Amino acid sequence: METITIQVDSEIAKAYRETKPEKQQKIAMFLNVMLKKAINQKPLLDIMEEASQ
Repeated sequence: METITIQVDSEIAKAYRETKPEKQQKIAMFLNVMLKKAINQKPLLDIMEEASQ
């Protein structure tokens, strides 16, 4: 995986920084799936299956 930087509201950034690493990892996985969907326009189920592998 690679790291990118995106802009978010300051309250989102603060909440993310203050959350536990396990939850940050779950958020990152969720965002990865959503970004793939937005870019590839594949069905969400297909993307979720790929992510789980």
